[in-house]
Amino acid sequence: MTAILQNKSSHGGMNKIELNSSKIEKSVSLAEYTTFAVGGKANYFCLVQTREDLNILLKWCKESNLPFLVIGNGSNLLISEEGFPGLVIKLGKTFKQITRIGKTLIAGAAVSLPVLLQEAKTYCMGGVEPLAGIPGTVGGAVITNAGTKYGSTEDIVSKVTLMNSDGLKTLPKEQIGFSYRRSGIDPQKEIITEVEFYLSEKEQSEIDNDIKKYIEERRVQQPWGMKSAGCIFKNPPQGSAAKFIEDAGLKGFSKGGAEVSEVHANFIVNTGEATSNDILELIQEIQGKVHKGFGILLEPEIKIV
Repeated sequence: MTAILQNKSSHGGMNKIELNSSKIEKSVSLAEYTTFAVGGKANYFCLVQTREDLNILLKWCKESNLPFLVIGNGSNLLISEEGFPGLVIKLGKTFKQITRIGKTLIAGAAVSLPVLLQEAKTYCMGGVEPLAGIPGTVGGAVITNAGTKYGSTEDIVSKVTLMNSDGLKTLPKEQIGFSYRRSGIDPQKEIITEVEFYLSEKEQSEIDNDIKKYIEERRVQQPWGMKSAGCIFKNPPQGSAAKFIEDAGLKGFSKGGAEVSEVHANFIVNTGEATSNDILELIQEIQGKVHKGFGILLEPEIKIV
């Protein structure tokens, strides 16, 4: 398949890119690809089915100086009304495979966390349970070091395979640069293709009990089933972001169709008609009031594009 991307090359002509199994689309709305259900259009969008096609795309982006953005399940993400002026990449079937080797599970970056949990349970492999209820993908979980009070992604990762325009490389855990809700991987330069998890033996009944416990906690403590992007802010060193937001009197505060959740103050929900601008203005309002009241500048946990 040959697709012409409407970006001029250095010699003034139109660049062409040939993909084997994937299709490039133009002017694609990103709202349907995010859990906030808001956002503008991507100039170009590609559901990438193979590693070969992914490498071709990354080479093209480098040669054309075209920015790219990888999206998983669209949680932890706010796309602006202006959209994205480059190529949005969503990983397809090749990146949704899981392989077991001994005490490790090797999962493609596009594997959803609920699927990873179930696969681990099938093999009586424990360790993924603290991620129960997080609606992301393996790749996103590594980039953001997703987690809960019970544990984080870094606790179970042993290796990560990345791709850039030069090809594949594998990093051991020690070189990934994990810290609180982040990693040292720059998703604007390289893309996670698969992750190796080192897990422990655990009875299926114990895994089931823990999964149910963690998910039930999230259902009670978070605005479950509403359009949100997870926790908006990282917890500052001084304590819980949610507590500072609540103490600032912001529970239920709204801008347009965006509202600070009455259930959990570190969540913003789309009540139905919110725009990206509503959500962004509400984020800024929260930061301003918390800073004024407590001298703390809350840092967003979500990616704002």
